[in-house]
Amino acid sequence: MNRIAICTLALLAAACQPPETEVPVPEPATMAEPGAVAPEQTNPAPEAPVTASTPESVLQTWASALEAGDWSTARAQWGDEGAQSGLSEAEFAAAYQQYKSIHIEYTDAQAEGAAGSLYYEPEVTMTGEMTDGQPFRMVGPVTIKRVNDVPGATEEQLRWHIASSDLKPHPLE
Repeated sequence: MNRIAICTLALLAAACQPPETEVPVPEPATMAEPGAVAPEQTNPAPEAPVTASTPESVLQTWASALEAGDWSTARAQWGDEGAQSGLSEAEFAAAYQQYKSIHIEYTDAQAEGAAGSLYYEPEVTMTGEMTDGQPFRMVGPVTIKRVNDVPGATEEQLRWHIASSDLKPHPLE
């Protein structure tokens, strides 16, 4: 019995010993001389992919696409790959083809959370000219939304996307 206890103690003591390999110690950081140029980085960090990672990028992409007449890209900024716009691709294009020119301006907004989702709601002003030559002006909020980081949320739910638009005609100023 004593032999078992002694062997067990010897094994435990050996397990507590530090490894025999040396761990490299990093050199301390030093201050650069004033006016010194930092050495060129040999492995630059990869650029972040252009995605709908921010509500501002979704809004900018939507606005730029509408201004350029790229109806497919504008519709894709809506949830469910555009289906939340309530219009098919053909209907979406037909709705915007009545505009000869579109210019969009919007205010800054802050993302706010409610009921497991984040919302971003800037005030948008859309102006331009109809195909018949009449000027137009529409104003209202555009709600951009995403599900908060919750377990089980799909990639589509976590993507910032346009959830609603309440643009309404306003008198020209």
